[in-house]
Amino acid sequence: MSESEKEQSQKIDRNDENDELQVTPEDQQQDEATETVSPDEYKALEKERDELMAKLQRSLADFQNFRKRSAQERKETIDRTELNTIETFVFPLIDDLDRAIQAAIDHGYDENDPLLNGVKMVREHAFKMLAQQNIEPIDALGKPFDPLYHEAIMEQATDAVPEKTVLQVVSRGYTQNGKTIRPARVIVSKPLDNQKTNEDNEQKE
Repeated sequence: MSESEKEQSQKIDRNDENDELQVTPEDQQQDEATETVSPDEYKALEKERDELMAKLQRSLADFQNFRKRSAQERKETIDRTELNTIETFVFPLIDDLDRAIQAAIDHGYDENDPLLNGVKMVREHAFKMLAQQNIEPIDALGKPFDPLYHEAIMEQATDAVPEKTVLQVVSRGYTQNGKTIRPARVIVSKPLDNQKTNEDNEQKE
């Protein structure tokens, strides 16, 4: 090998060594950044990371709670709308059926009259529909007056039953899941006026 070829070969080897040892600007910046982060700064970065994670978790929890509240509010709105529809249309319909049945009985219709039984069947079907919504009629007649379930619209003096006994149901009341949604409108008993009773007895004598 000639001298010129040897020199050229040595130059190539030196260039290869320089390429292997060459450091890129990105590597240099990374090394400088690593060298400049102190332990206190590293702890501060960890703390910031933990705080951000905690905020993210709280945000996710708030969002989940918001979704639950929204779903519950929608359900309550639907339930309230259904109940308003029942109160507006079904309850008055049953009131009319009650009055029709009572009027038929007062006018001497036989209990086995097909027309009367047909009206009763319609009323029973309405009760079954209400039961599907956990709505039950309040059994008030002959019961002691209870302001949780009854609304007294009139008092009637009598000594045939104890005071504050429901003598007549003017319109049915209803409960849903044990809670009163419409109180029964009733007439309740009150004691006879003793003074008036004595005067009436004296006049008879």
